Amino acid sequence: MKIGFILKELRSLKGVSQQKIADLLNIERSTYCKWETDMIVVNVNRLQDIATIYGLDLEYMGRCIEAQRIISKNDVTRFIQMTEEKAKL
Repeated sequence: MKIGFILKELRSLKGVSQQKIADLLNIERSTYCKWETDMIVVNVNRLQDIATIYGLDLEYMGRCIEAQRIISKNDVTRFIQMTEEKAKL
């Protein structure tokens, strides 16, 4: 499971820095960076915290991860963008 790509895409789409997310999670920026690059595994409690920051749920993040296994990263990015646009309606 490659959660790092999803974390990076969500953060980029929201236009926030790694430092901002790290501050919200009360962790070091370097730790968050390692999550985005899949150098260390994010535990489920932290995934829930991240989902909450983005106004999402873990099920949505899980669907993004599953989609990544089947389709290209560009398609996953489009899926995230499309979902973001629908949420604004």
